[in-house]
Amino acid sequence: MEKYLALILLIIHILHLDVGNGNLLRQRRQDYYEDDYYPEEEDYPTNGGEEGPVTVYKNGKIYTVAGSDWWLSPKTAVVVADGKIKYVGDDASAENLAVAGSKIVDLGGKTVLPGIHDVHQHPLEAGDDIVSCQLDTDTSPNILKDYVFDCAKKASPTEWVLGNGHSIRALLDYLKTGGPSPRALLDSVVPDRPVVMLEETSHSVWVNSKALEKAGFLKGVANPSGGVIMKDSTGEPNGILLENAGNIVMGIALDPNTYPQLLKKQYDGLVYTLGVLAENGITSVVDARCYWKRSSHETYEKVKKDGLLTSRAVLALWAYPQLPDSQIVDLKALFSNTDPMLRRNQIKVYSDGLLDSTTAAMFSPYKIELGLGLGTGNTGMNYFTEGCLFMRLNAYADEKE
Repeated sequence: MEKYLALILLIIHILHLDVGNGNLLRQRRQDYYEDDYYPEEEDYPTNGGEEGPVTVYKNGKIYTVAGSDWWLSPKTAVVVADGKIKYVGDDASAENLAVAGSKIVDLGGKTVLPGIHDVHQHPLEAGDDIVSCQLDTDTSPNILKDYVFDCAKKASPTEWVLGNGHSIRALLDYLKTGGPSPRALLDSVVPDRPVVMLEETSHSVWVNSKALEKAGFLKGVANPSGGVIMKDSTGEPNGILLENAGNIVMGIALDPNTYPQLLKKQYDGLVYTLGVLAENGITSVVDARCYWKRSSHETYEKVKKDGLLTSRAVLALWAYPQLPDSQIVDLKALFSNTDPMLRRNQIKVYSDGLLDSTTAAMFSPYKIELGLGLGTGNTGMNYFTEGCLFMRLNAYADEKE
């Protein structure tokens, strides 16, 4: 029965996920700690939670996903003790394992499945409430600027106005109208604070002049490694930053060294997301973009230390195009693969961009020219120069095999 011990119990109503605890988790996310970055023991639910020494779940449809015909003959009962599944089989045998104080749960024909493994998520980024502005995907920037104006009135943990959700296509279509630049649109509603709106795919951002100043992206500045500063006909940045140029601004806006209050936001957001994952039966995740320069990996460690990491997590550490290749030393130092609940054994590398913005690397030039400054006959771009970091990463991967 050892193969069953790794299964985590998930009870699902057919065609309906029970998300009744969602409001409670959202409230917890809003209840900020007044005095300490670390939570009090009673503030968050802990692992486990079994009532009594043994819990027997019976009268269900138990799918173990074991064997070649598991879907044809579901079991009916599960016995859980000490947080582990000790038995899967029939009701009578399960009830025989009950002891004094055991809890008996009648599933009423509900389905029980092993936990779901999600190999590409962004739990920490998805859960925090640092971003206050949610933009519509295909709405004109002329209308979206009014959304940003309203968002700037909301409370924010820093001076930045942060948002997301718009599409790069909407911004590029707007450029064809010949109206004020996207930068000027944001300046007209928020002239005195830096604004950055993350596009829906996270491959670009829309910023105002204050944000460009924070990043040093002024007239005459060359494109950063792996990124593009879009410019108008006079050479002024127009407020659209593609690929790593946008990542650089987001890194400034979310830098915990500058804004240490964001660490608590990260913590609260991750715990919130873990609750949502549990509600939906997701018991293992890969955080496919862990920004170690923002201390994201340390937030995971704190959550685990406090007994709140309710999903197994694998962290894919972000490779920064603007950093020298020597960052491989830092990435190697962060490697960890021994704890089954939390591992840092992947590196996330963006290769190139997107077709919509003509930054995806191609063999032949694009038929449209967006003025990205990528040379005559634009064939897209790469985040890293060929043969540098990639070679060192490959060597590192071979070393770990």
